[in-house]
Amino acid sequence: VLTKRPERMVEYLNDRWMSNGGFNRAEVISGHMCDIDGMHTTIVRLKSKDAWPLPNVWLGTSVENQATANERIPHLLRVPAAVRFLSCEPLLGPVNFLQPNYRPAFWNEETQSGGWHDERIHWVITGGESGPGARPMHPDWARSLRDQCIVAGMPFFFKQWGEHLPGLHPDLHTIHERGVALAPDGTHQSNRPYVRGSVFMRRMGKHATGNLLDGVVHDAFPAVRNHELATP
Repeated sequence: VLTKRPERMVEYLNDRWMSNGGFNRAEVISGHMCDIDGMHTTIVRLKSKDAWPLPNVWLGTSVENQATANERIPHLLRVPAAVRFLSCEPLLGPVNFLQPNYRPAFWNEETQSGGWHDERIHWVITGGESGPGARPMHPDWARSLRDQCIVAGMPFFFKQWGEHLPGLHPDLHTIHERGVALAPDGTHQSNRPYVRGSVFMRRMGKHATGNLLDGVVHDAFPAVRNHELATP
């Protein structure tokens, strides 16, 4: 479940479900067919209160740049979830999630510290933008997220480049037709003095750009401890 409004997710899960007992008071029934208001519905009830939060429901928020990271990550960390993830797609600027106020925002695979209610991020997904008005993603932004995940011991998933792929800089008269020169701060350098770290992002279409970051496929998923469901 992915949202750009994690504060609403916090309100729903903490205030509504938790204050009313939510799934903690469910009976031991699984795969039970019933009729609710004329609609046939399958109700899967959990074996015990230890199965909260729901192990099969992963909750995430979209993060496009540092501003949205600062705004949304603290809310996501307050959500009770088996897995919390960041969808940094489209990635439109650099993001540093290893900050003290995120307490810290990563999962310790060795100690499994904190259990289901630990205030951590467990997974990072990133990718570029696609579509007619797609904006390019500087490769250093994706590399930074990859490296932060390595430091944090967190799974990293590089989904796609989107419409643009880093390439050799063309002649200036073709730059508008084929792509843009992108500076590390996200500004386009077509009509400005060259900025150190700028990369020419050639527009090729998402089906041609692929999902290799520095020649490597990054498709890691988080490991989740199993919480048993009731048997029929």
